[in-house]
Amino acid sequence: MDCTRRGFVSRFGLFCAGVSGVGAWGNPADWARPTLPLAAQHDEHSKQPMTTHASGSEENKLTDAEDVWAKLMAGNARFVAGKPIKRDVVARRGALLGGQHPQVVVLGCSDSRVNPSIIFDQELGDLVEVRAAGNVADAVALGSIEYALEHLTIRIVVILGHERCGAVKLAASGEKMATANLQAVVNKIAPAIAKVHGDHKSQEFLRKAEESNVLQSATDLLANSPIILRETAANNIEIIKAVYSLNTGRVKRLAG
Repeated sequence: MDCTRRGFVSRFGLFCAGVSGVGAWGNPADWARPTLPLAAQHDEHSKQPMTTHASGSEENKLTDAEDVWAKLMAGNARFVAGKPIKRDVVARRGALLGGQHPQVVVLGCSDSRVNPSIIFDQELGDLVEVRAAGNVADAVALGSIEYALEHLTIRIVVILGHERCGAVKLAASGEKMATANLQAVVNKIAPAIAKVHGDHKSQEFLRKAEESNVLQSATDLLANSPIILRETAANNIEIIKAVYSLNTGRVKRLAG
């Protein structure tokens, strides 16, 4: 599916959902915004959400995925330094009444210490967060991501694992879970555990298993979702794998 049709699907989906306010092609006043000096541009960007145009616009579709990732990493650097941007959350909340225009989906763990919007210093409307224990890509997670890809102009899907992940540790234990629901989580992580060798109780093994689990989730996205596979093949989105350090607050991108 080409970007043109994808843009149509996005706008049609937003129309069906009853989104009002800025039109599908964005605000024409934004197109002619004058160029600012570099320092002023940086200052202006720091006050703006990650995307300012409506879903489906040509400018949004042409936004480079690496540029979007760079904005996330700049936000993570602010988080690490303890210098998040000060925001008017009340004004932002009102601005989002007209619709949402995020460019990022984050598939992350439900661990309370790993909040993607805080870690990347983003605000309301910037990230679509899909969270489950062990950042597993089960049917509900896949459906949530697919909905975002069909109705919004998403440029990157970030799979965010983290150090000291309890779900990965549980899967590495090899124990039978108390309920079918817990077993379902462990079963999704098991293939990642099987790819790592060593003492399952060692910290070295668990760190490798956490990274392996992120890569496994990426594999599951492409293997089990024709929509994600289609959008990746068409270069409409990029899947980025990363791990968060509870100790330093830094996000590290994984190769592969």
